[in-house]
Amino acid sequence: MTLDYSKKGIIILSHYRSGGTQLLSILSMILEDINIEHHNCGEIEVQGDNLNFIDTINSRFFNRPDDKFSIHLLNSPLSINQLYYSGDFKKLNDQYEIINLERNDKINSLLSLALWERFISAGLFKDSTLWTSESMLDFHTSLIQSPIPFTEITLGMSDEVYDKSQTYRMLNDKLQSFNTLICLLSKIKEEFSLSNIKYEDYEHDPSIIYKKYFPFLSKQCKLAIDSTYKNKIPYPSKNYIEYYDSQTAKALKLWGIDRL
Repeated sequence: MTLDYSKKGIIILSHYRSGGTQLLSILSMILEDINIEHHNCGEIEVQGDNLNFIDTINSRFFNRPDDKFSIHLLNSPLSINQLYYSGDFKKLNDQYEIINLERNDKINSLLSLALWERFISAGLFKDSTLWTSESMLDFHTSLIQSPIPFTEITLGMSDEVYDKSQTYRMLNDKLQSFNTLICLLSKIKEEFSLSNIKYEDYEHDPSIIYKKYFPFLSKQCKLAIDSTYKNKIPYPSKNYIEYYDSQTAKALKLWGIDRL
């Protein structure tokens, strides 16, 4: 992958639960390895309660107080929509190198957050030494016997805008929003011919990052990237829909999320 380091910085464009935070950390290691001083600005977070969120986006990307090379994670639907439909995405693409991060398994992406929260509630996330075959099987069995209800599906952002009655309408609204964002990201990727990385390419094998995308890295940097993979949760099932109720499975099929 060839990136233009003469621009203001690099933006990872994605959606929630697609490995963006991990890739941002890896990107920071890569920049250090090739001696590019930079500022890791993390994930952009904006609230849509008023119009000030537009000022937040502009100050983040276009009116920065310094000219230091910066890297960002852009996965907020509000920010992505505002930048695209205001026409500012072209300016963003001119000034920054943008990498589109794509996760093929949209169902696991959508379902991973509530599953992770259950893992935390079970007391297992605090220490990876607890992730024995026996404890993971117990966790798996408990969810199979008492599946996660559709009401716990979250888009990874504030759910206050959705119907609090926890009805099927709420579920449909969330899935419609998810599908709309995925389609917009695909449109942006094609329109601006963005570089593309697939999360599944390196999900379980860190060496793919530097073999496929950044083969020029030092051995020390490669070892640092390897270290980011120490705490991957070994869920017994790789198909997260098994941990959810039948209503969830039916809704995902009706919305065609497995075909996105």
